[in-house]
Amino acid sequence: MNSEKDLRQNKRVKASFYIRVEGKDAAGVPFSEIVRASDFSKAGTSFVLDRDIPIGEKLHISVPLPSVVVRIENFADSREKKYAVVFRPYHPEKEEE
Repeated sequence: MNSEKDLRQNKRVKASFYIRVEGKDAAGVPFSEIVRASDFSKAGTSFVLDRDIPIGEKLHISVPLPSVVVRIENFADSREKKYAVVFRPYHPEKEEE
């Protein structure tokens, strides 16, 4: 049994979803990889990479959300439109159509 107290300020939720991680590794080499996140909270997430990233390094994390337009609403006297979409599963091993 782990006797260490969890000092996280936000509750973590177990999940499995893809994220894109971009930044520079410890050697200063830029990278962009799609990996599977293992959990998330309102403040962060965790994931596994096969490279060295120093603590304090700034990364850009994005969540690919493929989607399909299911509804369009027009606004009176405007060219703007409101679009409603449905998210589709993301599979990085398959090319998007």
